[in-house]
Amino acid sequence: KQWYQRRVAITAGITQRPCFGIFSNSDPTTPTAWLAVYGTGSIGQLHVKEGHRGRGLARILLRNALKIVQNTHGMECRVHACAEKTNTASLNLLLSEGWQLQPFNHKIILFRKTGEQ
Repeated sequence: KQWYQRRVAITAGITQRPCFGIFSNSDPTTPTAWLAVYGTGSIGQLHVKEGHRGRGLARILLRNALKIVQNTHGMECRVHACAEKTNTASLNLLLSEGWQLQPFNHKIILFRKTGEQ
């Protein structure tokens, strides 16, 4: 039941926000990786299915979403993302892409430098 509620919440979040996805030729209807963006331009849910991790899909999504957000909201838009402190893959990705750490409770908020591509 808990897994189902989490899936419903995630699905609702994805369907109610602009999303970017990467699809495989074998299943063009279900994304292997996706990223949701909030109306303010902040990065939302970023997920890569387990069998497809380590291939740079999250980096591709992040870079493309950032370009679109900055084109929509302006280059001075200060985009942010949240990551769990224990999610080292997400933290390493964001830090390697030039995001800056801002500790916040059990999560870490990362801010993108303004005007960066």
